[in-house]
Amino acid sequence: MSKRFSVTLPDTVFDQLEALAENQGRTTANLAAYLIEVGVRNIKVEPLPTEKEKNK
Repeated sequence: MSKRFSVTLPDTVFDQLEALAENQGRTTANLAAYLIEVGVRNIKVEPLPTEKEKNK
């Protein structure tokens, strides 16, 4: 299941994201979702606090 939420970015970051998305033939939202997913996977070395509580 997918969820939606809003993110506020500085203009410079949005402009860079928009340019990257255009270069890759993606929408800005699609690239942002992909980058968030990859970022979360890369930093998820330790279980999140909510996951630690579930395993107790």
